[in-house]
Amino acid sequence: MYLYRKAFYALMKRIFIIYYLLLIVLYSKSQNLVPNGDFETYSSCPNGPAQTNLATPWYDPTGATSDYYNSCATALSGIGVPFQSNGAVTLFQPAFSGNAYMGLFASQNNASDYREYIQVKLSDTLSFGQCYLVTFNINLMNLLKKGCNNVGAYLSTTAISTTAPNVLNYTPQILMSGNSAITDTVNWIKISGIYTALGGEEYLTIGNFQNDSNTTFQIADTANPFDGCYYYIDDVSVINCNDTLSSVSEIENQYDFQLYPNPNNGSFTVEYAIEENDQADLCVYSVEGKKIACYKLNANDKKILIQENLFSNGMYFYQIHLNGKIAMQDKLIIIK
Repeated sequence: MYLYRKAFYALMKRIFIIYYLLLIVLYSKSQNLVPNGDFETYSSCPNGPAQTNLATPWYDPTGATSDYYNSCATALSGIGVPFQSNGAVTLFQPAFSGNAYMGLFASQNNASDYREYIQVKLSDTLSFGQCYLVTFNINLMNLLKKGCNNVGAYLSTTAISTTAPNVLNYTPQILMSGNSAITDTVNWIKISGIYTALGGEEYLTIGNFQNDSNTTFQIADTANPFDGCYYYIDDVSVINCNDTLSSVSEIENQYDFQLYPNPNNGSFTVEYAIEENDQADLCVYSVEGKKIACYKLNANDKKILIQENLFSNGMYFYQIHLNGKIAMQDKLIIIK
């Protein structure tokens, strides 16, 4: 009997391990649809500019000179992480995570309409009517006089391209909230949005899809010599909204964010406990990904009551942002 029990427990243990491994495989497949979204994987170490395709399967769809940065490269190559040098000037920018990121010109020498992009084929096609959270992080290179707006992400059913270095004339579905010029050369800025798929989308392209006359420029540092907008890009993701709670929430709910009741009739409460210097807001999106409303969360209040007539019956999505990161997100059901 003892031997029988021992064999039975050994068998159950083996079954449990196999089941656990299967769960890991299935879970990972349901996550980020952007292959090599953090750019950590490479076919060979870059040794100079214009080597985007080394971060396989990414590439530049226009044949321009977007760049791949990695800590395996030397600083003097100009594409090291965190240091890049041309022999006279050394720049410093750590990756948002890991040891690598991309770089591209969103504009160069205003009025020239020079553009660079990065593009990748998703690991799976998007499904009609499904909601996806699209996210990437961006940082303006130092030594630049100006920053600009319009850097966004475009999802398409086929690969898009043009002759370098022209503008890709498409409308990106994902842009920074407010689409203001990005001038931060120190902190990574998160750009994210909710997209409802038309079905069949399997390519993601990042860059500025507007010409210079339709792009807003803002002075970043008048002492800097170069007149162009060059941005680093890191940690790109496209994730089904059904997976977002477990896969993209970047901050444990240590601030005790709570939204209730849910479902509700457009009147609901958000409770939280943030620090005095924290910057937080709650944003509500339609299932098509359109931002409906945003509400600032003040540290001293600890609670906010939202009574909103903008919401009609149906399903929405909300995100709570804390210091530029997603602290909580879920579905919001309105029943009147």
